[in-house]
Formats: sequence, structure tokens, C-alpha cells
Amino acid sequence: MSRPVLSDAAAFSWDSGLAPAVAEIAVEIAPGVDIVLDAADTSTLLSWRVLRDSNVQAFADAVEEQGVVQIIETARAGSETECDALHLVPTWTRRARTSAIARWEPSPIDEGALMLDEAGARYRTGEHDGAAQLVAAASPALEMLTEDCEGGGTCSSATSELALLAASARDATIGEDWGYAIAALSGRIDTIAAIGTFDDELLMRWLEDLVEAEAFDLVGSDLAGGESTARSEVERAFVDPHLVPPRILEWRGARVPELRAELDTGVRPPRVVLTVPLAYGVDPHCAEASRLIGFAADRSGKLLATTPMVPNGIILAGGFSLAEAEFETATFGVFDSTGDPRDLRLGQLAPALIDADRNMIEAWRLGRSATAALHTVGAAANEETTDAAQSVADGFTVDALDAADRAVAALERVRTSVGVASTPLLELVTARIDAIRAFVERIESRTPEPAGAQPLLAELVRAPQFDDSDLDVRR
Repeated sequence: MSRPVLSDAAAFSWDSGLAPAVAEIAVEIAPGVDIVLDAADTSTLLSWRVLRDSNVQAFADAVEEQGVVQIIETARAGSETECDALHLVPTWTRRARTSAIARWEPSPIDEGALMLDEAGARYRTGEHDGAAQLVAAASPALEMLTEDCEGGGTCSSATSELALLAASARDATIGEDWGYAIAALSGRIDTIAAIGTFDDELLMRWLEDLVEAEAFDLVGSDLAGGESTARSEVERAFVDPHLVPPRILEWRGARVPELRAELDTGVRPPRVVLTVPLAYGVDPHCAEASRLIGFAADRSGKLLATTPMVPNGIILAGGFSLAEAEFETATFGVFDSTGDPRDLRLGQLAPALIDADRNMIEAWRLGRSATAALHTVGAAANEETTDAAQSVADGFTVDALDAADRAVAALERVRTSVGVASTPLLELVTARIDAIRAFVERIESRTPEPAGAQPLLAELVRAPQFDDSDLDVRR
């Protein structure tokens, strides 16, 4: 897939012309060297941009293919040149995967484990200072995970991954006054990992937890509580994952709407109350939750009203006045106030585009869960455990393919709705459908993950369980 390298006064750039199956992630290789990948494939570059005065060699070292420096030097000399698709080396693939899960995983995960994943990825790609800072923030999580290992609370694959991350954490903090504490934890984990025991019963419990975590409640229920009201006075809405920070709002699957809009006709003028539940363990007063804004828009995409979303127990709520006639045809949503309002997807095509994104995020996470289930089973597992892991993986795979099919169906609705005047959008939608079909083909053919894309520690340990009264101390 050779494509031209473009140049301007500031930079050299390349674009594959492909769309992401799930969502784009941006990764900085070095100052002035930026790449974009698909969360579903964190080894293959969708595009790249290199500033003229940046470190080209750092870019060349991050990819598998040879000749990158020569390609850019040819472009620098003013000559036309082309570049094939580039692929990251395993260490950078790992870092990109960590970034993808940090940004696009919608359900609660062990954030401390994820910080250790990121610290390890940064250390292995040469960013030692950044790794040390993350280890400092994640040190309480490292200590708790060490205790879990010693208490037999983690499966062998998680213990092995934790041992690798703890070793990176130890090396990243050798020069720190407190580095001795990390080294001691790393030694304790190495002792457990060296024993190499495999507990079939523990793995069976982990598989049960994994299935339970993915068992979304697909029955439409009153997420905000209270008595149900007439359909004409209550609307449900799906949150656009591109507009909100990850794992702040509750996620119960792509087909379960999070947002509730209720029209109160007992006041004049009529008033709409928006409510959306927070994810378990999230502090209602955290910075991310405090930035959320609720809105109503008409069918043309014009904003009708906005409201700050404020905490009310374990939900966020906001309200504004809206005429009954406007309520009947309005769409509702929430967005992060620090984002660009132009990123709001409004109008008649928005619901289908958001539907496609939500279903592909679900397909991606279900596919990852299938991989994690198989990753935990080693040669020491008994036949019952091996069969159970395969059965769990097969179930997740079927569900992932169903979600991908729903995403394609949503995009087909967009394609049939767009006129000739919207040819650029048609091309984008067609490219996205092609990307999803390639994603499906990889799942169906059981294509192995590229080196560096094995499950993270955060995918191999259970997310912390919170009571409603608990606050998420990471926020």
C-alpha cells in the first residue's frame, strides 16, 4: 500500500487513506514525531507526521521497516517519494495498546494496574523519567497487587506480567531515594513467579469474573431511579464515547442508553431534567465529572439548551427549560467542556454514527476479553479448565462479531441516507465499513496478535469492586 509522502514548510506527512475499525489513537514517538493508529490494531500506522527539525532516527527506531530516514531525506531534498504502511516494533506496539485501552476502554478497570502497564511501556521505549513518575503514582497499587500475588489472588499469567512490570519499575527508579521499596516489591513478586504454580480453581474463578463483568444488562431500565413516566415525557439517549472521558459514566453495553431526559410539564415553562449515572467508584466531585455539560439539540443539529451536570448521589443531573414541542423532536447528550464544541455530532446522521462507534468499542473489548481468556491458560491447566477458557473465548467472539455486524448495519443506514453532495462522507463511511470487515476477518481467522499486543496486566486482574459510598481515589 504505497502512498505519497507529502511535505510542506513545517513537516513531512503520510496517510494510508484507511479508516479505523474502532477509534483512532495518537502516539508521540518523540517531540515533533506523531503517529495515528487504530485501537483495534496498535502495530499498523494509519498516518504519521514528522516535523522538519525533529528526531527522524527516533521514528526509524520505532518501526520495523528499514529505510524511513532515507524516505524522509528524499522528501527533504524536494523529490517526490512514497512510503508503504509502517509497523511498530513490539515495545512501541505495547505502548500504543496501553494508550488505546486507557482512552477507549469504557468499563471500570484496575487503574493502578493500568498505570503500571503504562510505566512499563514508557520505560521500554526509552522514556525513563516519565516511567519513574508513573511508578511513584502507582506504587500503592504495586504493593496491593504484590500482596494479592502472595495471597494467591492472581492467576499465573497476571503474576508473570506483574513480575515483568515490577522489574521495569525497579529499573526506572534505581536512582530515586525511594527506589529500594520498589526493588523489594519486585523481589517478592519474582519469588512468587519463580514457583510457577498453576491453580485451576483460581483460573476458573477468574473466568467466571470475566464473564460476569461482560454480562451486560440489556433490559431497558430506569437507570436514574424513580417511578417510570409516559414515553412522551421521558427520552433515553446514548452517550457519544468521543465526547466524554473514559470510565467516568456507567457503561452497560453499546445498546443500553445511559442518559435519561424527563420533561416536567407541571411547571411553566416546561423543564427538562437530564440524569446520567456515574461508574462505580468514581468520585462525583472529581475533575472529569465536573466538566460534563448536558445539552439538547434539534433535528438539524442546532443546540437548543445546555446545562452543567452536577452530582446528586451517584448520578449527575442538570436541567433547562424546553418547550413541549421541542422536547418531542430533540436529541440529548453530554460532552466534556474542555473539548471542542465543533466535535459534537448532531443532526439526523449522528445517532447512526454514534451507534456504530459504540458497537465497535464493544466488539473490540469483547475480542480483547476472548484473547485474555485464552492467554491465561498454560500447558499446566487441566482439560476442564482449558475447555472452560475456550468456551468463554468462543462466547465472547460470537458477541464481538454480533456487535461488529450491528456497527456495519448502522453505517449502512448512513450510506443510504447520504446524497451525492456528501461524497466525502460516503467515502469515509465506506472506508470505515471496509476496516470493520477486516477486523471481523481477523477475528474469524483467529489471526495472532502482533508482538507486543498481548493482554495488559489491567486486562488480567479484576477491576476493584466499590460500594456506592466509596470514592475513587485516583480522581
